[in-house]
Amino acid sequence: MGTVPSAATETSECNPDVFTASAPYDLYESILRFGRLYTFNSRKFLLKYQSSAVYEISDRFLDRHHESLAQLKLLSSLGYICSCRTFPEIKIETLVLNISHACNLACDYCFVDQGTFGERKLYMSTSTARKSVDYLVRTNQNNNRPLSLMFFGGEPLLNFSLIKETVVYCKSKYTQRDFRFAVYTNATIVNDEIALFFKKHDFTVCVSVDGSRESHDKHRFDHVGNGTWDKVVEGIRCLQKYDVRYVIRSTIDKNSVNNPVEETKILKSKFPGAAVIHARNSHSILDNDNPALNSETRKYAFDLDRESDLGRRFWQLIPSILESPSECIATCEFGLKKLAVDPKGEVYLCHVGIPHIRNNEMFHFSAIDNISKNFDLAQTLPKKCSVCWAFNLCGKGCHIKRSFLKEPDPTFCDLNFEFIERAIEYISTQNLHSLYQKYHPDIFKMYEPLVRMIHIRSQDIKPLFLRPCMKCKQRV
Repeated sequence: MGTVPSAATETSECNPDVFTASAPYDLYESILRFGRLYTFNSRKFLLKYQSSAVYEISDRFLDRHHESLAQLKLLSSLGYICSCRTFPEIKIETLVLNISHACNLACDYCFVDQGTFGERKLYMSTSTARKSVDYLVRTNQNNNRPLSLMFFGGEPLLNFSLIKETVVYCKSKYTQRDFRFAVYTNATIVNDEIALFFKKHDFTVCVSVDGSRESHDKHRFDHVGNGTWDKVVEGIRCLQKYDVRYVIRSTIDKNSVNNPVEETKILKSKFPGAAVIHARNSHSILDNDNPALNSETRKYAFDLDRESDLGRRFWQLIPSILESPSECIATCEFGLKKLAVDPKGEVYLCHVGIPHIRNNEMFHFSAIDNISKNFDLAQTLPKKCSVCWAFNLCGKGCHIKRSFLKEPDPTFCDLNFEFIERAIEYISTQNLHSLYQKYHPDIFKMYEPLVRMIHIRSQDIKPLFLRPCMKCKQRV
């Protein structure tokens, strides 16, 4: 039996020389030299390189060195100016169980060979599922956080009996743990029995639907070529009948949906109340995205649609900038909070990438009952990332794709640069205290006196975030 991975945090210490130089103007000049200046709504904002902290600055800050230096030293002494970089702590709270490497559909864009993942059809056994649950509980034995199981395929409902057995096992053996369940399905074989079970155990059901009937049937058909739109709608109606919580997953890429904005409107009209998430899919996760598609998804996100996945990404940046810019954001949780288990019990960084990483030791962690290592996010980052001004806020993208490319994906970078700049611009239109009361009321109450003091004594440079870096707090 291998050792259970312990939570690990990787940090790079801040560089005190940058902020405690003895020359009178070094501190002031270092801030400008290692920052990016924006002007929105007649207000100036400085995004600090390395930590990606954001400050509002006045013209006085730019013109009056001595006064600015004193204020910078004040902020530095309070822990608001540092170059700390902290990678997210590893807390595996979710397992994606690939319980069926088989599928009843033959979608033409399928990246896993119609659900077989490049191998013969396989179904996970009861023993493997139970070992997976045991590992998840064992890894979290020192906390009470909710644990999640996501059933994936292929088509997981082809192994519905295992879903039932696994849920019963969780609730009967681990009565003190809170489990949350989800399933990714094409919904073509959902029936009353399945829907009732999902309702009873509070499942979230993610259903694959590609926009309109025309778009859907063009790519998502069965093994004899028949479109599946009608069967999918029938399955969703069955979920609705029993009030099962579900979301729509729409695949958009250069080979499928041409206009994600219009197709999403169709889905929301057809299935009112359902959230729509987008999967930018391809035959290979290493393919570059279509520039035209990115133009459309940009437009959709910046229409400030909070229900879209890209819209959520934009809105999540607001509290991230406000809360803790010293910890880098990783929007993909695989390796950090999630792992995937295939039907044979082999553990991988990600369920989507299995065909590409079977022989890659960085992303393939051996068997579920013998895991002895953690994912190393820092090891997958190209050198260019380490000097990027957006390091802590960009989200990092797909760990596997980034590792294979050996350099940042320019399309991904451009999109995230635009997200960050627009997020700062949005903040510039808002009342800072109102934002904190909305997004972080607990933090606001804790730090409000400190923030007021900083704003009174430091009139020319004001951090937009409340939480100082306590680990790297320095005296100047």
